[in-house]
Amino acid sequence: ASKEKKEDVKGSEAAIGSCHCCGGMLQRIPESARRCGTCGARYHAYDCGNRRSQAGFTNFDQCPRCAEMCMCTGGPMVCHTRSLRDSRREKRQNTGGSSSGLSTMEGSRSSSRTDAEKGAGPTRTTSEEV
Repeated sequence: ASKEKKEDVKGSEAAIGSCHCCGGMLQRIPESARRCGTCGARYHAYDCGNRRSQAGFTNFDQCPRCAEMCMCTGGPMVCHTRSLRDSRREKRQNTGGSSSGLSTMEGSRSSSRTDAEKGAGPTRTTSEEV
């Protein structure tokens, strides 16, 4: 089941969001922005961060995902997207899951509100008495 190849989008029309390779904003240099017609990845058409040339990639106009240059597709280059995924996975493993982290945060918020409400009650009573 191969993906249908559509025409790549170049220039300001593709300059939305961030680069798959470096994470930089594509709108800063819109003439170098690309959006792959096959996989939809957005990237710079130059060697941003020197990652692609270090991995042996020479055609910077070609999508790094479709060319299987980045680790997302089994290639040697660590792209920004892969770095983020790995970082998020590591954080989830270290915290024991995101749902337990939210429960802890919600619990501390509700107890803080309760403490504040308790503190506000006597202050009102005192001000009414004076």
